[in-house]
Amino acid sequence: MSPQAPGSSPPTSSVSLLSAPLSVDPDLLSCDERQILESLACKVRAARSLDEVMNYLFETTRPICPCDRIGLALLEEDGQHLVARWLRSDYEPVLLGSGYAEDLADTSLGEVIRRGQPRIIDDLLEYHRTRPRSRSAALLLREGVRSSMTCPLQVDGRNIGLLFRSSRHARAYDLHQMHLHLAIADHLGLAVERAYHTDQLVAAKNAYLEVLGFVSHELRGPLTAMSLSADTLAAGLLGELKAEQKVQIQRIGTNARYMATMIQQYLDLARLDSDHLQLWTDDDVDFAKAVLEPTIEMLRPQLEGKRMRLAVKAAGPRSAVECDSELLKVVLVNLLGNAIKYGSPGGLIEVRWGTTREGFECAVWNDGPGFPPTERSRLFRRFSRLHCPALLRERGSGIGLYNVWRVVRMHGGWVSARSEPGKWAEFAFRLPQPIPSSKESNASVGDVPVRDLAADAARAMDRAQELIEEVAPAASRPSLRTGNAPPETGKALSHAPGQGTAAQRRPRVLCIDDDPEFSETVAHRLRTHDIDVVRAFDGTQGYWTALRERPDVILLDLTMPEGEGNYVFARLRSHPLTEKIPVIVVTGQANPAVKREFLSLGVSGYLVKPLEWQQLMDELGVFIRVAGPADAAK
Repeated sequence: MSPQAPGSSPPTSSVSLLSAPLSVDPDLLSCDERQILESLACKVRAARSLDEVMNYLFETTRPICPCDRIGLALLEEDGQHLVARWLRSDYEPVLLGSGYAEDLADTSLGEVIRRGQPRIIDDLLEYHRTRPRSRSAALLLREGVRSSMTCPLQVDGRNIGLLFRSSRHARAYDLHQMHLHLAIADHLGLAVERAYHTDQLVAAKNAYLEVLGFVSHELRGPLTAMSLSADTLAAGLLGELKAEQKVQIQRIGTNARYMATMIQQYLDLARLDSDHLQLWTDDDVDFAKAVLEPTIEMLRPQLEGKRMRLAVKAAGPRSAVECDSELLKVVLVNLLGNAIKYGSPGGLIEVRWGTTREGFECAVWNDGPGFPPTERSRLFRRFSRLHCPALLRERGSGIGLYNVWRVVRMHGGWVSARSEPGKWAEFAFRLPQPIPSSKESNASVGDVPVRDLAADAARAMDRAQELIEEVAPAASRPSLRTGNAPPETGKALSHAPGQGTAAQRRPRVLCIDDDPEFSETVAHRLRTHDIDVVRAFDGTQGYWTALRERPDVILLDLTMPEGEGNYVFARLRSHPLTEKIPVIVVTGQANPAVKREFLSLGVSGYLVKPLEWQQLMDELGVFIRVAGPADAAK
């Protein structure tokens, strides 16, 4: 039976299915309707996402085909499962939302798909009385929907899903609206399928990057503990080792550092592939001091391990360059690291840099096996390694040079490579000066994972106060809610950071980190330097311990339960007992934007795991006296 026009006499059935196939007849459409459909067809062909396609549909077709709600469901699981993937309404609440799913065998929609023809439900209330087990009808009735029109979406005769148009008025749709709905669906099928698959690919990529970043981050703490423990044993701080024992311990440390290098490359890849990464350029970066020297210091153990010579040649005294210094370190670490890895033991490495009329240029040259011309096209590809026996002997991830290419391209520059097989190889990059304005993005640090401090504070405040009331004597309890200091009778809280002579009190460091292996390793090593260490394993416990112990320096992780690092730091700075204690962040979060954010908030240092022991010693030495192991033993 054909549906009735709004305002006509009620039909004898609440559901209208055409007995004969319905096709789009342009002659039945008005000039305005055809114009809107033509505009829709052009727009959806150019759309880049499902949201863009469907939002344009919702906004442009309501004048010619009124509705209060439009929904889209797609067939999945070999066409046996129907899943709601998009909806928009002009009312709240929406109860049948995106993600709602049903098996086609359990719903009357299977008949719509099988016939390939539109369906109208004139009176949803009456429809539900005859089909009381329909969950979707029950949800739509609770939303206030009273009639709906459903049309199959097809691509080359293949069913891909259903398009729903719903109204909060009964008998809202007639045969003319059915023609319109079918015409809209004809324009929509291919665009919807393409946009949905694009969205799925983006979601899969983001999920991959998220998992990659998470797994890599979680490995950094244990690797740091392993490396520092190996260094502690190799240095003889726990007793003298036999020569063979020392060699094996050093091998453990070397492998841990190699794994850390691989993790860093994968973290760089995840960060560079993220759509949120932006340049943070400075037009007066001292390349030598901000980029080159830190890179050399980072790689010095590998350089000395292969007994290689390093020559640095600057073209002129000026070293200022416009760049993102943190990202440029990624470039230099990879280029110099590869020169060490693939260079000849005892050989020479040259780093040449300077500014020309064409921009800033830097080249890294090493003697060694080089690469054949036939392999040049494989360079700078992700996960690509050269098929050269001399190079394959060294372990690698195949992503270092890809990261180099990405960073240089973000600066608007280019990279190159040349070689004389069996003798030498050279990799170079050039950055235009100034960086093209389209590449600059200093106005924002992107999606920096530094959350609203107030939200974290609200989540952890009550828990923190409970801990204090359980453990601290009543007279010496600090109040987290008011920020008031305890009375002077609280002896455990009476000393200020650094107060007193070395004879009266040894330096005290608080390590707040949820990785017990890492904090125990740090604590054990610091005690050999005559430094007392207190440990805490979550954010709330760390804040309370800082109030109780009043350490001279705090080492703070960022990702922890019960209050992350940003929350802890904000609370420390807001309390008069802890506001002046130096805080050094020690984290697996290597994102330069996060580092800049925390330094701007006032942390005293920012170290990335895995770290060299001397890095930590240098940072601590700014604030406390660090005795050598021999002095501490006296």
